[in-house]
Amino acid sequence: MEALEQGNSSRVRSTRGRAKLLSLTTKAKKQPVAMRLRMACVVIAVAIAAWPSAWGQAPSLTASPNELAFQILFGTPTSSQQFALSSTGANLNFTASASVVTPAGINWLSVSPLSGTTPATLTVTVIAEGLAPGYYSGSVRVTATGAANSPLVVPVGVTVFGDRQITLNNNVLQFTAPVNGPAAPQSINVFALGIHAGELEFNTAITPDASKNWLAVTPSKSITPRVLTVTANGSGMTPGTFLGTIAVSDTAGLTRLVQVLMTVSNGAFISPNPDKVNLFTQAGSDPEAQTVQLSNAGNGTLGWSATATTTSGGSWLSVSPTIGNAPTAITISANAASLPKGTYNGTVRITAAAGVNALNSPRDIPVTLKVGVPSVGAGGVINNASYISAGTSVAPGSIAAVFGTNLTDGRTCLAFEGCNPTLESDGKLSTTMAGTQVKINGTPVPIFYAVPLQLGVQMPANLAGTTAIIEVSAGGQTSALETVFVSSIAPGIFSMSSDGQGQGAIIHATGTLVSPSQPAQRNEIVIIFATGLGAVTPPLATGVIPGNSGAGPHRAVAPVTVKIDGIEVEPEFAGLAGCCAGLNQINVRIPQNARTGNDIAVQVIVGGMQSNPVTIGVR
Repeated sequence: MEALEQGNSSRVRSTRGRAKLLSLTTKAKKQPVAMRLRMACVVIAVAIAAWPSAWGQAPSLTASPNELAFQILFGTPTSSQQFALSSTGANLNFTASASVVTPAGINWLSVSPLSGTTPATLTVTVIAEGLAPGYYSGSVRVTATGAANSPLVVPVGVTVFGDRQITLNNNVLQFTAPVNGPAAPQSINVFALGIHAGELEFNTAITPDASKNWLAVTPSKSITPRVLTVTANGSGMTPGTFLGTIAVSDTAGLTRLVQVLMTVSNGAFISPNPDKVNLFTQAGSDPEAQTVQLSNAGNGTLGWSATATTTSGGSWLSVSPTIGNAPTAITISANAASLPKGTYNGTVRITAAAGVNALNSPRDIPVTLKVGVPSVGAGGVINNASYISAGTSVAPGSIAAVFGTNLTDGRTCLAFEGCNPTLESDGKLSTTMAGTQVKINGTPVPIFYAVPLQLGVQMPANLAGTTAIIEVSAGGQTSALETVFVSSIAPGIFSMSSDGQGQGAIIHATGTLVSPSQPAQRNEIVIIFATGLGAVTPPLATGVIPGNSGAGPHRAVAPVTVKIDGIEVEPEFAGLAGCCAGLNQINVRIPQNARTGNDIAVQVIVGGMQSNPVTIGVR
């Protein structure tokens, strides 16, 4: 079978684009409550406010930033940050000193210069050598004669990370929910910091128990890096404010806390769907407009008005209509034809009409416009053979399809158009194509084909863990990071329809395609093309053509069986095809007792993991 192992092979690819857009959530903002003052208090306040201008006010010191936070890896000798010291009114002479709060008796903090005249820049240095992993606090004290707020104290916090510790991108979440429904979900990014940062197992828990009636977090257990989804539901709750805590604990015993506040309102509640809009287009054209459904998730009626603003790129954002009553729909569009390549941000603000009691008014809908910027869809990295997208993972070394927008510089590169991957001087497949480079966990990976809406790439063969990070650069622009779910085994059989269904990509030993007009014979050995069988022995580096390795054949490590017409068959060979990086071939004999027909079921099982089912013609 070695002739077959290194023999004729083919690669079936898909060029259809299917991108999923990540829908993120924004925090609902609690509005300030107006307070009434008696006329006497107003008169006194006005008099006090007028006093400084009438009599002269003592200058004061200002530090920017007004506190410093250090994050330092264990073993780092020193780390420094700066703050700007200024004064209102006249310049002031000052002295500065650093003091340690914890641990007492160890002088790990310094400041320079020790004296000077405002305005000035002060450098704060943490002498971290000798500090064990943990949290330390100190302060810088600035004294100036004549300053109203002298001494000015700048707090200093230092976190020393050890081998690995979990950290969160947010430790406070605020929700606003109606009495009869949920608030918009929010997310927390969990990742590891430390000398050997990477994958770190963690668990989540909610306290107190009463909070579990309205607060939830998923998943409850995972491995870093991971995005947690937090939901809060006001159903069955009385109007008011509720507090809860999410504890995220790693296997080393470190726990990070997230404080959660939910305000429940019995009035109207502005509920947009989706609650965030992403617009994508090539340079020189306008993106397709998006529709947002506005509904009242609370009580009563909800009249509203809408306005559009931008923070960059000029007035490119518009919304229509600008006034209405829920439920209704609004259209968000962008005039992007004259904008250069780049990412632009804007906001559509929905404000409740006068007299409407809506606690979450105004409700902002963030809008991101990407002009010529690559974007990978959420969940948009899937097995290039099976095309199963819901809740699936890709295997190390396998061929994956990447869906998104603006994934090339506008060019396409497909084999049937005469554009093929090239080999670098080291004998590995090139990691650039059509002005595009893809990085998985920061490492460039081979590209098999490229169109603006889809790429075919090889996952790194040495990939470990359950998640990875993908980044696409094209035309001088770089995408946001997106999470890829990884499994050590994730088999998929290629199909002739390029969607993982119907007739499989299966050939005779002669290299001709098995088809209804040229079906397989009982007891004949055929070759099934797949990807995602997992590790092989001997192992092979990413991008290396197996037939050129000089060490083949490269057989699958995990046990492989094939079901043909429901009959389990042990293959003659299962491993890497000699022709192509990432492509698996399985040489299997058609059972003598298999039925005949054009749609006999075929499925591959690897280490207990089942592939997508395809069909084969048998006679």
